[in-house]
Amino acid sequence: MTTMPVTSSAPPVQAGERLIVYLRMIHAEWLLEMRGVLDAARRPGAGTWIRWSAIHYVDTVFSARFEQEREVVERLRLEVGAGHAGGPWVGAEFLAILRWQLDHLVGVCPRAEEFSTMTLKLLSAIDHWCHEVEDTLGQLIWDDLSDEARRLLASLAGEAVPHGA
Repeated sequence: MTTMPVTSSAPPVQAGERLIVYLRMIHAEWLLEMRGVLDAARRPGAGTWIRWSAIHYVDTVFSARFEQEREVVERLRLEVGAGHAGGPWVGAEFLAILRWQLDHLVGVCPRAEEFSTMTLKLLSAIDHWCHEVEDTLGQLIWDDLSDEARRLLASLAGEAVPHGA
């Protein structure tokens, strides 16, 4: 399945607006998609292949988005000050561990209960990550950011992602 990049000449945030609105919009869409994929795989009667497909989604689509946002947060550390980026760093490390664990527990696919427990932890960690990023970067004002920072933030919403990957 291929994707088409979404490009727009309009900034994702209005002049003078804080980033919190933009970040919440991106995260709400991201979490809705994640929950849709993982909830479908946790339903009673969901088979091994549906669970495996969800793991594949986490390993590909989610991981790509997460790493992109993680890079943006890391690069914007200078904008918020290194002392304020600790929350997202901890959240990112925890998410990396959970992704690794899920990826290496492919054998959990046949065991619905273990799969459900693991994916609920992952969803909770993603939710935590989103809140940390919003708390850390949300008070920044679009106009005060460097051109590079604005480009990086705009890239977070700049790609269409295939559903059912």
